[in-house]
Amino acid sequence: MYERFVLSLYFLAGVSVLFVAVAWHKRDSPGGTPMVLFHVALAVGAFAYARDIVATTLSSQLLYRQVATVAQGGVAISWLYAALQYANFDRSLTRRVVGLLSLDPFLLAIGFLLP
Repeated sequence: MYERFVLSLYFLAGVSVLFVAVAWHKRDSPGGTPMVLFHVALAVGAFAYARDIVATTLSSQLLYRQVATVAQGGVAISWLYAALQYANFDRSLTRRVVGLLSLDPFLLAIGFLLP
């Protein structure tokens, strides 16, 4: 029933992996390193969401849904950081601020690991 959607998610994950390679070679330019993280998180999130849809057991659906949720949090933060860095508005983004922004996916991951 969801074949086209799942195939498009797998395609998105594959294209994101290709963009990881491109972004890795351009990581020295402004916004390059956050774009690597963005595409890694996007590939992991798309793959996990596709696996969540096709999973047959509730436990595997829950695992893939949790991975996809944490990856989507990483996508949002890395996109914001890349956009601000590329537009040269990253002066106020210290390591402390980036660390505070990264708390969301980190706390989600910790919450998913605790029983």
